[in-house]
Amino acid sequence: MYRLTDRSKAFLADDPTLVEELDRNEGLPRILALLAEKASAKRSDLLDDWGNYLAQVSKITSLSMIKDTLRRRLLNLVERGLVDRDGNRYSLSEAGRAYLKALGEQVSPAEQKVIGASPSEIDAASAIAAHNKVAREALVGRLMALEPYAFEHFVKELLEAMDYENVQVTKQSGDKGVDVVANFQFGITEIKEVVQVKRSELTVRRPLIDQLRGALPYHGAIRGTLITLGRFAKGVEEAALFPGAAPITLIDGERLVELVERHEVGLRKKPAYLLEINEAFFAEKNLEDLADGAMTASDN
Repeated sequence: MYRLTDRSKAFLADDPTLVEELDRNEGLPRILALLAEKASAKRSDLLDDWGNYLAQVSKITSLSMIKDTLRRRLLNLVERGLVDRDGNRYSLSEAGRAYLKALGEQVSPAEQKVIGASPSEIDAASAIAAHNKVAREALVGRLMALEPYAFEHFVKELLEAMDYENVQVTKQSGDKGVDVVANFQFGITEIKEVVQVKRSELTVRRPLIDQLRGALPYHGAIRGTLITLGRFAKGVEEAALFPGAAPITLIDGERLVELVERHEVGLRKKPAYLLEINEAFFAEKNLEDLADGAMTASDN
């Protein structure tokens, strides 16, 4: 005969205490802490840190298992609204930030290894994430305040930081909708790419894709990129990669901020570090042994 235990009944009832315990055991706070440090991330961006964490708390070492456990846990967090998903990128939601902070306040020293961070480290990660969020929002405000031609030159600086060559801002008239032209080394072939930028937070729709694609022959380019501070309407991604047509890369406001952050154009990263006790050092009792040896020598 099989019967539900009280613990099972609590699980089915979504008992908060039990859910938090299970989340800690599954390493979900560690994933939330990793996402707290980033604007958004792909699974591949989290893989190394997640693998190192699993190596400390489990016997999972194969790459396929590391990938699978990360994928399943991210799906869990998305379904619960603790993590937001946009395409293949994940970011910490406000609910996830609050939950991570609550877990940090309740964790005991014995549970720190399970979470992978102490309460103070979680608080520091949350504070850094909050500060960086404000900085990213301020960056968007600065870019929105630029004159259109100045914004085009900002994109030029970004492309040069991304190793594009011969980057040129086009004239303000007669450019066929193209704002920047550049060369990019693709394998052993150098290709020309044209870029159209929109200093606007409005939603970009399909006609701009067609316009940019039509301008490629005029500039002798084989691909294009559309950059906006806003978002892209539904169906634009399919049009950008339409089979048989020249590809158009889409960079929305969130992705633009990520590129700016990565290449430090208009933003800069300030180093920060956390101090922690080296428990392995003190576990070896080197200091106690030295002290015992000194006392023995003095007695003699």
